[in-house]
Amino acid sequence: MAKSHFLELIAGFKRRGSRLPQLGPHADDLSVLPQFRSCVRIEKIVPLPAQEEPAGWYGGKPQMPDGMEWPMQDGKPMLFLAQLNCSFLPQNLWGGAGPREGWLLFFLPLTVTASTPAIECKVLHFTGMATERSVDVSEEDFQSIIWIMRDDKNFLPRSAAPFPKWPVRFHEMPDVAEGAGEAPSGNPPVPAPASWSPAEYAYPFTPELFQHQLNSLNTKIGKQCSAFKSRWRRHYAGIKAFEAKDPAAITHHEKCQYEIDCRGIAELRKHAPSLAAAKAKVEQAAAPFSRLPRTQNISSSDWMAFLNAMEGIEFPAVEWQTERNGESRYYKTDISYSLPFDERPKTYGEYAEKLGAVITGASGFVKSASLFGSKAEKTIAFQKRYADEVVDKEITSPDLLEFKETRRKLAQENIETHEKAMSFLPECRERAFALRNEIGGRERYGEEIDDQSWAAIQPKLQGLVIATEKSTLALPAFPSLEATDIVYRPILGGPAGSSHRWHGRFKVGGIERYSSESASLPEGPRQYAEYMCLNAAEKHQDGMGGVPRWDWVDTSWFSADLYRRPEDQSVMFTDYNNRRAAPYDKDNALLLQLFSSDLPGWIFGDLSHIVFVIPRDKLTKADFSDVKVIVQG
Repeated sequence: MAKSHFLELIAGFKRRGSRLPQLGPHADDLSVLPQFRSCVRIEKIVPLPAQEEPAGWYGGKPQMPDGMEWPMQDGKPMLFLAQLNCSFLPQNLWGGAGPREGWLLFFLPLTVTASTPAIECKVLHFTGMATERSVDVSEEDFQSIIWIMRDDKNFLPRSAAPFPKWPVRFHEMPDVAEGAGEAPSGNPPVPAPASWSPAEYAYPFTPELFQHQLNSLNTKIGKQCSAFKSRWRRHYAGIKAFEAKDPAAITHHEKCQYEIDCRGIAELRKHAPSLAAAKAKVEQAAAPFSRLPRTQNISSSDWMAFLNAMEGIEFPAVEWQTERNGESRYYKTDISYSLPFDERPKTYGEYAEKLGAVITGASGFVKSASLFGSKAEKTIAFQKRYADEVVDKEITSPDLLEFKETRRKLAQENIETHEKAMSFLPECRERAFALRNEIGGRERYGEEIDDQSWAAIQPKLQGLVIATEKSTLALPAFPSLEATDIVYRPILGGPAGSSHRWHGRFKVGGIERYSSESASLPEGPRQYAEYMCLNAAEKHQDGMGGVPRWDWVDTSWFSADLYRRPEDQSVMFTDYNNRRAAPYDKDNALLLQLFSSDLPGWIFGDLSHIVFVIPRDKLTKADFSDVKVIVQG
């Protein structure tokens, strides 16, 4: 090897070594650690097709070397999330650690939730040539996936790469751990479409999608038929129960509910013919279209004819209407007292046990008494205010007035009970503590108490009691008055479809078409999908490095103080694979944070995010075999 080439290698090693993250004297302060001083915000690119070379993509199919096996868990293929180009990563990210060439691929198992004890992920890194890959997933396994959005799962392809492909770009954000204001965006604004044709946007309208539309309409009508029958049975049962009661025992509340039940029966009887007529109209209007060929797409003219046939058809829908809110149940608190020393203890062990019962009873009561007393006082004030406001429609019912007055009296009794106990129980507890300490160590517990010692102890036991608190239901819940209301709605529910599930399929279809063939879409569907996708892209943006965030769109609120000390690590992240705190510290780095998003169609936790954390020493070696996953929300 030539000397000049050898010196060049040494210089290269030194350069790489200088880029490795170094721990400073304030290792507990994350804001000074290099892996937290810089981060990358990942933005989904809109509009499509991208006019730039993307830094990678979400969804779609991964590109993998021919010799690399698809990641598996328990014999089932894992789902592909993202493929990111390491050459686009800035040098400052992770303090210079990690690869800057090749690709990072991220995979998750079929089942991922915030409560999963340990989530196995797979992060792969490779350089060199690769080809597009995918594997099939069985119908049973695909339906077990719980982090695909509900509507999307019905229509995505059954493969381990089911998500629409979405290109992304990187934005470097230095010093973001201290809060750097609003994150920049490379996506130009897209104006809302002034008008659009549902026939155009639905293109291509497949027979499968059309059949789904027909099923949605029939389901909507069928649900209302069931609702009519259910409400009819409910009101009818209420009427029969009222008429069977002794008139002298009927309360004002029951009279009100009886009137509601009679009115509900009349309303259902009045509007039932309209529901039957709407059902017949839908069946009649859909009949010609049910005979369309199932081997070719539905034409725009047939689709518009279908919409025109359904336009104007309305159906009666059952809604709940609360005429008067109910009241929650109320409990009466009683405290019983027993004398622990009615019988003389034989040993100091028995004596200490009785003192412990005094301490336990008093401690449990004192611990909750102040909170209960405050709550009881508020309850009295609240109930008295309502009892005084007799003009309030909510309390014109004599039954309800009596309920509130009774609850006010019970609250006053509870306060008196607690005030009496608090007048002596705290002092009782302290005396019991002192007497138990006088015994000495546990080695004396087996020693018998002689007559002389007991004569000296007895005067000190005056007033010591065991307090037992018991809550009993004094007032059951006072029910609300709920009536049946009938409203009329259009069968289609708007120009795009007829049901929540239909809108979900419309969304998924639009995103799929836009992500795969945006350049060839007609102007109407392209403009509408572009506006919809930009709104979804700007809602949440993802990141690498730095510290985890609740939202990457506006970071001005964030403070790294939440992560600076171990005792504070649980402030925002209270669970890490059933451990006490997440490992955002000097030994780890945030590899990737992904938010739930409509564009790829994935959902983490309760519309929240997922975080990939890697040990810092493994990242330095480009070893991704020990990546931890945390689901938040």
